[in-house]
Amino acid sequence: MNASNGPETEPEPARTGSQSIERALSVLGFFVEERSLSVTEISRRLGLSVSTAHRITRALVRAGYLDQDTVSERYRLGRMVAVLGRAATDSLNLADAQAVLDTAAAECGESVSLGVIDDRDVLILATAESSQPLRFDRATGSRTPVHASAIGKAILAFAPRDRWRGPSTTLPAFTERTIVAGVDLEGQLEQIRSDGVALNLEERYVGVCAVAAPVLDAAGVARAGVGFQVPLARFGADRQRELSERAVTLAAELAEALPLDRL
Repeated sequence: MNASNGPETEPEPARTGSQSIERALSVLGFFVEERSLSVTEISRRLGLSVSTAHRITRALVRAGYLDQDTVSERYRLGRMVAVLGRAATDSLNLADAQAVLDTAAAECGESVSLGVIDDRDVLILATAESSQPLRFDRATGSRTPVHASAIGKAILAFAPRDRWRGPSTTLPAFTERTIVAGVDLEGQLEQIRSDGVALNLEERYVGVCAVAAPVLDAAGVARAGVGFQVPLARFGADRQRELSERAVTLAAELAEALPLDRL
């Protein structure tokens, strides 16, 4: 394969060691939601030339973090990612957390997820699916903007006050019910601090609701959040109250199972 073929972008800035690391980590991150990518697709996502993308991917292949299909020449995650993933799962006690989520999903009949805030997104660390045909599942590694997530709002409400200063611009809308004004979000966070749970009423997806509680450390600071994702058709007042109470007890269970200082 001729790595120099393909669209070129603007001249690249001077290479530095940290820049190379950041680019390599970005490439690995692309595979959270993609099973395979071509070098051209990777170059487009990086905003760099195909030749630069090829150098990065070849280095990752040599280190075992990527693998390349010999026929299609597409890249996929390699064995070292599986090794690191298992080590991280053990280090963060995510297997124990998964067992807690599995039990909750079986008992309540709804999908449930554990997430943390990463920049302005909620990053899902673990999830358990509902057994019902009509359900909404979150994939491990998926992301949702904080302001449109019950888990995100639950964490923000109990995070250090300087964690959220409010945006200077309008927040992006996903449905007619998405909170788009920082002042409105601040008001909702106050309500969440009073109630102990956060709601998402079709704010990210039409027809999907959620209820979440913060996973608090000993000082009462949220380190993570856990929430149920529920189709609107099953989210009546009684069900909302039931799942709100279960989310709070579930959060307490996870606080005991997880190394909160490392989330």
